[in-house]
This record gives sequence, C-alpha cells and structure tokens, in this order.
Amino acid sequence: MKEKKLEKFSSFDKDPVIRTSFIVASLGWLATTLGIGWFYNQLPPILPLFYSIARGEQQLAQKQFITLLPVLSLVFLITHIVFAWTSYTQDMVFARIMTISATLMVFMFAVAGIHILWIVI
Repeated sequence: MKEKKLEKFSSFDKDPVIRTSFIVASLGWLATTLGIGWFYNQLPPILPLFYSIARGEQQLAQKQFITLLPVLSLVFLITHIVFAWTSYTQDMVFARIMTISATLMVFMFAVAGIHILWIVI
C-alpha cells in the first residue's frame, strides 16, 4: 500500500475537507433552525429538553429554550471555524479536525432538535 502525502492548499477555503465540512454543518444548522422556526407556534408550552436527566418533570423546559439548540450550534460552529482559520497556516491537520468536530457537534444539535420536534408534533 502506497503512503499518501498530505496535500497543501493555498488557502483555507480551498481545502476540500474544510469546505465540505463547513457546507454540511451549515446545512444541518439551517435545517434545525428552519424546522424549529416552522413548528414553533405549534409546540406545546413545555418540551422535553434535558435528556441526560432521569425521566420526569425535571427533564422538561419551557418552549423558548428550544431556541438554544440552533444558537449554541451556531456559536460552536463559528468559534471552531475561526480557530481553524487562524491556525490553518501553522497546522492544517488541526484545522481539519476543528472543522470536522464542529460538523459533528452541529449534527448532534440537529438530531436533538429534530428528535424533540418528532416527539412533540
């Protein structure tokens, strides 16, 4: 098996791994935001939001707290993209890992938001 060398790209936005990850993360964030925005008026006043807590009343939150999912997802995505962008010239692998981890985190927030909508609606 022949070993592949890491190909250097001239800029941050031309790296296919980073570009694809950012596009996938943006689409996931957009799907979550549009889904919550579309069904927001149909949601009941209390939603199951805290899945790490044992079942019961402590797991519930008011309807407004569902907006935390896209907001935190966007904050996480922006901070990771900024860190990846600033460190791209020194360490391209670190920049790729930051972008992929941001994509995975946005995916987890999107799954949580869609799961809540699926249960409630």
